[in-house]
Amino acid sequence: MDVVFQGQYTSADVVRAVLALHQSAGIWRFLRPLILAVAVILYASLVFSAATSSANSEYSWARVARHSITLLLIVYWFVSPYVKAYGLARKVKQNYQGVRVRGILSARGVELLFSSHQVEDVIPWQKFYRKRITADIISLLTLEGALWIFPRSFFKTDQDWKRAQELVRARVAEAR
Repeated sequence: MDVVFQGQYTSADVVRAVLALHQSAGIWRFLRPLILAVAVILYASLVFSAATSSANSEYSWARVARHSITLLLIVYWFVSPYVKAYGLARKVKQNYQGVRVRGILSARGVELLFSSHQVEDVIPWQKFYRKRITADIISLLTLEGALWIFPRSFFKTDQDWKRAQELVRARVAEAR
C-alpha cells in the first residue's frame, strides 16, 4: 500500500496547508462564527437603542463602551487563529516555495528519496501528532514542529491520492 509522491511546493499549497492545520475542529468550527454573529447583532441593537433613546444618559453610552470592548475581544478571539495562520504561512512560504520533494508514504512512515531512488530519511508515523486532510491537501505536523505538506498534485492518480488519505487517516493518531 505504498504511495509514491513527487512535486514542487507552491505558495498556495503552503497557505492552504497552514490554514487547514489552524482551522477549528469539531463543533468549534461552527460555533465560533455563530458566537461572532450573535455578538455583532447584540452590539448593533445596543448601539441603535442607545442612539435612539430619548434619555441619552452617560450611563447608556458607558454601557455601549463596555460592550464595545467585549465585542472587540470576541472579534479578536474569532480572528486571531486566521491572523496567526497567515503570519505563519508567510514565514513558512519562504522555506517551502519552489522546493521539490519526492518520496513514498509507506507503513514505516514518510520516506524521502534521493534522485537515485535511495531512501534519504524516514519520518515514522509516530512522530506526527496533528493531521488535516482536505479535498486537495494533506497537512501533517511533527512533534518537533516540522510541517509536511502533500498537495493533491503530488500524486499521479486519484487512486494514489485516495490511498495516501487512507494511509494518513490510519497511521497518524492525533494528540488530544
